[in-house]
Amino acid sequence: MTRSFSSRLGGLVVGLGTACGVSAATLNFSQPCLDRWVYPFNTEPGYRTATSVFSALGQENTFPPLSFDQRDSQTMIGFDTDAPDSPNCPNEVVPAGLAECSYRVTSAVVQIAVSTDLAFPFDPTYDPWTTYPTLANPGNIDLDPPGRPIEMYGVGYRGGYTSATYFEGTPQVPGPAFGPDIQSDVRYAFATDGFGGGSRDVSNNVRDQFDPLPFAVAQAPVAAGAMVPANTDLTFTLNVAQPDVQRYLRRSLAEGRIRLMITSLQPAASGGGPGAGQYATFYTKENLFGAGRAARLSITVDVRTKAGDVNFDGSVNGADLSVLLGEFGQTTGLPAADLNCDGAVNGADLSVLLANFGS
Repeated sequence: MTRSFSSRLGGLVVGLGTACGVSAATLNFSQPCLDRWVYPFNTEPGYRTATSVFSALGQENTFPPLSFDQRDSQTMIGFDTDAPDSPNCPNEVVPAGLAECSYRVTSAVVQIAVSTDLAFPFDPTYDPWTTYPTLANPGNIDLDPPGRPIEMYGVGYRGGYTSATYFEGTPQVPGPAFGPDIQSDVRYAFATDGFGGGSRDVSNNVRDQFDPLPFAVAQAPVAAGAMVPANTDLTFTLNVAQPDVQRYLRRSLAEGRIRLMITSLQPAASGGGPGAGQYATFYTKENLFGAGRAARLSITVDVRTKAGDVNFDGSVNGADLSVLLGEFGQTTGLPAADLNCDGAVNGADLSVLLANFGS
């Protein structure tokens, strides 16, 4: 028997089907429950009508003893899937608290509109770190069309904060807003690519000489290299097939909170370093003129509620056994037959499947 329903909760539209112990849900959030400017000099976190993303490349040693993250200005957005009530966040849509491998995200798309007109050129492709000129590497050049990409990542935390305790009004960094504690690698919430299942901070990837793995790179109905008009939607289609992205989203669903960070190495305008001031600014939910233009999320999730159901079809049968045997011994990636969430497919998973076979 299949049961389906839809409901609208505070701007959230949900379609949910349930069949024999399996649930598949598509969640369409029409606005975030949290959006804030993660920038050291922001004195009103979480309550601005616009946020931005820009870099501090070339300013690393300009204002000693201050040192800036290269991804200096970051924009954090959040959606609650099953978290305690809060004023802007619907909840109890996808049940939290299950084992992480009980969730499977088959698609996730975020859109957010640009609030300033013709402020930056559009670059739809990722740029390696070796294309960014810095004080140490002034000869690095970008061979793409003009512009720098806008990227989406997960959110990592330090200073004892978590997704459950970091809010719109939480301080950005330790110490006073304009004090000597403004330096790199100290912000309480930061962009992470979740590399290897961890929370690697990508805020200084050019300095640290590595290429992160973005969850998504912004796309738009604009020609590469062209200036982006105001009210243009940027679309981030998250790479849910990438294990680190899938793992991060599963963990977020288990917590009941999806938090994402938008960043870019677009140049800021400053007398202390290079930059033409060509960077993106976005609408927030606090913007009275931005109805429908703040961050939106559409995500489709399968939830395993039947032990042993490898393929999320609601039954435990030969199809599940075939997948498990095909993956037996696998210890990398996110194997579908890892029923006990230990990262490997082995006899323990086979025991779970056989104990529920035929159900």
